[in-house]
Amino acid sequence: MKKIIHLLVFFFLVNTALAQSYKAGMFIGGGFARMTVDKNELSDEVSIYKGTPFPTATFGVMAYLSKSRDQPSMWMTIEKSILFEASLCRCGGSVQLSTTLPTGDKTYDELNYVQYQGNFSPKILLGLNKLHFLVGPNLSANFYSGVEVVKDQLTRSAKGQFNPMAIGYELGLGSSFGSFLLSGRYRNYFTAYGKESALIPTELGNSQFYFALSYFFWNRNIEKNSRSIFWGK
Repeated sequence: MKKIIHLLVFFFLVNTALAQSYKAGMFIGGGFARMTVDKNELSDEVSIYKGTPFPTATFGVMAYLSKSRDQPSMWMTIEKSILFEASLCRCGGSVQLSTTLPTGDKTYDELNYVQYQGNFSPKILLGLNKLHFLVGPNLSANFYSGVEVVKDQLTRSAKGQFNPMAIGYELGLGSSFGSFLLSGRYRNYFTAYGKESALIPTELGNSQFYFALSYFFWNRNIEKNSRSIFWGK
């Protein structure tokens, strides 16, 4: 893991230093998140399972860095760029609790989690014409976590059930048109997202899939390459 982190840091630093094309923009997104559980059996009477998908909403800003664009070529070439993204997300998920009564009957409770979190993600952006592939690490910071027991309709703090920060990754595939980029994203985590608590004695995990619409409203080129299509402009 440390070697991978060192290689990523080196890659981002080198490409940032060599960048000659700069863009800035913002994006909005929406999708679904799911909670996962480390173990299903909490006790002889109580079991826990992942619940239904939870709708999410995201807003963020971004910075794009790349080398100068060369003159058009008859050969298809992959353009390598760097994309820095910082965003705020209304995320969450749900789990279901199953309790076996002394009579043998079972009762079911659904717990809905709502989280407000910040995300920072430097990504490698590989472009082939209008098709783009995104991949990079992601750091999530949970500012607020609450849980609602559906049958009681009461929301309580769930701060003790989640780690304040989690490190993961994000993958994406999208298409550009003009100053816009439409992409589908998947996010998951390497480190523990949740932690055992008195209420839920198991670790909760989280994964997200969402669509993002990005708009670049600022563009600047500092060209040093005579082959660039912006040379002399």
